Amino acid sequence: MSDLFWLTDKEMRRIETYFPHSNGIPRVDDKRALSGTIFVIRNGLRWHDATSDYGPYKTIYNGFDRWSRLGVFNRIFAELSAKSPRPERLMFDATHLKAHRTAASLQKGAVPRCIGRTKGGLNPEHHAVCDDKGRPLIMLLSEGQMSDYKGAALMIDALSGAKAMLGDRGYEADWFRTALIQRGITPCIRRRRAARSGSTTTGPSTASATGSRICSAGSRTGRASSHATTAAPTPS
Repeated sequence: MSDLFWLTDKEMRRIETYFPHSNGIPRVDDKRALSGTIFVIRNGLRWHDATSDYGPYKTIYNGFDRWSRLGVFNRIFAELSAKSPRPERLMFDATHLKAHRTAASLQKGAVPRCIGRTKGGLNPEHHAVCDDKGRPLIMLLSEGQMSDYKGAALMIDALSGAKAMLGDRGYEADWFRTALIQRGITPCIRRRRAARSGSTTTGPSTASATGSRICSAGSRTGRASSHATTAAPTPS
């Protein structure tokens, strides 16, 4: 099948150093199994729907489950993200993940379940920081009731070298804008309608609002505005 996904040899060489040792057990074809895992996840399929080109679907699932518990995928993501150059413009966003209806009845263990009450039931929320090309740099899983800007606040200390941050109205909060400006990051966040009509503040809040309008215009046109990197004051 031409639409099957396969990792290249170059990609495998970049991540194979993070694979766990086999401990004497004969390994399956890692390239085949990992390609099958990515194929299932990126297409939203059941494990049973994996084609035979990737081998038995139970082998693919068992490998994914075992490596997830060992933190292998987390290490790969963290190491590759750390090696990539930091972009000057970042994007924040969050979305709810649909949990299975039986997930809320699972017993609590050492690892928090990250399931909270939302309009759609008991679900987790996935927060992500991406570069200017939409590639994820930082990811966080939280309870579903956590607001977008509170989730972003947990990741803000990991931002370094960024000069602008794009976000929707879910990240509109004065204290969050102030935290970004103190780190030399221009908040490109569209203000809520009530805040825009009734705001009479001056100083940093007005400067951040002006920077937000400039960044919004630049993001709509696809060009980076020269003001986007200078509207925020440099940290003392």
